Amino acid sequence: MTRFTILYCRRSDGKLETGTHGKRERNQPTAPQLSQKPDAKGVISYYREITHDEAKHQDWRRKLAGMLIRQLGDAEQIARDKNFILHDLPENYRLFEHVKSRSTEVDGKVQKNPKTHAGGGHDRQDAYLYGHPLGRKKRYRSPAEFFPHLLWLSTDETGDRNNCSCKLCAPDDIQPEVKEAEGAKAMVAKKDESKAPKKKAMVALPNRQIPTPEAPPQAQPQAHPPVQVPSLAPQQRFSQASPQVPQHASHSPSPYTQVQGSRSQTSTPIHATYAQGQPATLADTLRGQMGTMPSPMVSQQHPAQPQQRPAQPQPRPAQPQQRPAPPTPSPLAQPRSQEQQLDLEYGRFIYRVGELVWFNRGDAWGLGVIMRRWFYHAESRGYLVQPLSHPFDQSQPAVVINLDSYLRPWLAWSAPSFTTDRLNQVADISYDALKWDLLLKGELGPGDPVIDASILAAKAIDKSWTPFELVHDQQNSPFLYWNGVYLGGERLWVGEAARLRMGGAEDVIVIAAIIERVEKNQPYGLSGQSPIFLMGDVYTLATVPDGAVEPPDQASLPPRMREDARYRNRVSTMSPTGARVYWKLVKAKLQVDFSNIKGRWYETSCLLPIIKGQAAFEEAARRGEIEPVGPLLNARVDCGPSAGRRFATRLEAFGKAVPQGSRLVDGIVPPSAPPQVSVPISAAQGSGEGQYFAGEGGGLEEFVNLEGEGWGFQ
Repeated sequence: MTRFTILYCRRSDGKLETGTHGKRERNQPTAPQLSQKPDAKGVISYYREITHDEAKHQDWRRKLAGMLIRQLGDAEQIARDKNFILHDLPENYRLFEHVKSRSTEVDGKVQKNPKTHAGGGHDRQDAYLYGHPLGRKKRYRSPAEFFPHLLWLSTDETGDRNNCSCKLCAPDDIQPEVKEAEGAKAMVAKKDESKAPKKKAMVALPNRQIPTPEAPPQAQPQAHPPVQVPSLAPQQRFSQASPQVPQHASHSPSPYTQVQGSRSQTSTPIHATYAQGQPATLADTLRGQMGTMPSPMVSQQHPAQPQQRPAQPQPRPAQPQQRPAPPTPSPLAQPRSQEQQLDLEYGRFIYRVGELVWFNRGDAWGLGVIMRRWFYHAESRGYLVQPLSHPFDQSQPAVVINLDSYLRPWLAWSAPSFTTDRLNQVADISYDALKWDLLLKGELGPGDPVIDASILAAKAIDKSWTPFELVHDQQNSPFLYWNGVYLGGERLWVGEAARLRMGGAEDVIVIAAIIERVEKNQPYGLSGQSPIFLMGDVYTLATVPDGAVEPPDQASLPPRMREDARYRNRVSTMSPTGARVYWKLVKAKLQVDFSNIKGRWYETSCLLPIIKGQAAFEEAARRGEIEPVGPLLNARVDCGPSAGRRFATRLEAFGKAVPQGSRLVDGIVPPSAPPQVSVPISAAQGSGEGQYFAGEGGGLEEFVNLEGEGWGFQ
């Protein structure tokens, strides 16, 4: 059994009861919502409280502790203890589960439930955290959404909720431009009057010194023009149907001034305490977010000199107030290969060569890696997936998946427990260290070796990273610049966005450079440990103020981010309360360690229909209620914050989990003779409602995504 270091949250603002319209009410689902009585159509929809010992409660506490220790822990403590968990949620905060399913009784007879997935046969099981002082309608949908509030509880000794950047305490909307000057003056006055001591963290904040690299080399457009890729018609770029929504009338974009100092989760000001042209480190950014006290003005007196009347000041002409210049976005990198161009285009491929994925095997879900991908024609894609297995199983055939909906990103779900119970009792068990002969002989107990091997291999891949396509290797420089990197189960490129652990749930960094520092006389091709980090611009998804014109074109953004925001804004017109969004630049040229990257960023318009199901997605789109997909995804290395182990090649990171002789194939040309076509799958299974693994053993109740409870895809 994995051992955890327990963290305690000593302060809470949770309320069991709140006042609404002069009446007191319980801060939890209402009595009708707690009722398990089916409606007229036989649908059962109710809420139930999740107890402290249930797996979902434990996973929330585990993930919250992991995020907290990454933000506040020191490197020595993290390396020593590795796994962390909260002793309990903050006082008076309670976790409830929304269970929705159809009754299995028809005319008094019990019917077989066709849904056999790990959620227990329910259509959905979403988790919500109640307890916020604003009442039962203010609830958190995921650990990532609650984390900013937990961080505020753990660090802000004043208890001032104005300092909290969570979604409930600091709504997303920014104020119109006309109030910007007032807001800036108010913030300055508040800082000058404040005499509170600096905030103390629960654990010491690491102070890491990293030499500042040179600015990344800029690619010349003439030398590296955008590669040519077979074009698709706009309506064919994403094969799944999208709801028809009216287009906004075209307006000429106006200069859209970004308010400085807006207090919201997605627009927390980051104090620029860095030298001009120097990248900002994560520790500096965090210290800036925690607040910097201004130095008091001290008047120097000389008692030995007689007092003199001060000279009357000469009147000076009024100087216009200088407003801080908004950050300037970095130039967007140009693709250097066809693979990079394909991955950076909107609606081309969701999944990439070399990535770790869940795939539908017909009667179960398995874990595998994408070895190849292609276009059959303009509207159809194919993927060659190699299942993961143990070192003595070299005969696992690769399968062909022809639909995006039969795949899921690795971070869409959490790995279940091992089918061999004895493996669950060993801390930090690894794929390479396991004695496979004992497991295959059954000496470790009953279980399925193939399933356990795939879980172990996936966890090992999640802790790996491999840079590729060396861009710049300056002589006598300790820094190497790469065009891409395999980070955990995913492939990242320069010029695209990655999800951040710091900041809000939808904060991303647009990668301008991938930089590795190598020690003296150390060849860069060796496997092992090596400092590596990203440089880029941090953006947050902000809300367009009421009455404002269209958001700016945002040409400095990657195409996938631009197109996804446009789609979401078109859909928002279907709702009377729909809010338009835009990507707001928070900080340029920020330096971020790999350990603070959750994973790559996915378009809501492309991935959410797969996770939620196409029909449910279209119904939500017709209502104008599209929610972001980012908070529904897990983060890599959730319990062990580290960059991981470096491998020279991606195949080396797979180890013996794939057959010898396997190779990754770039390009979009179909194979001449596909080895095996996937088994036909029902619509329910294709939408994510199939059983996980068909094997012995337990632990299937843990096959859920607890950082993305919004859609409940168990």
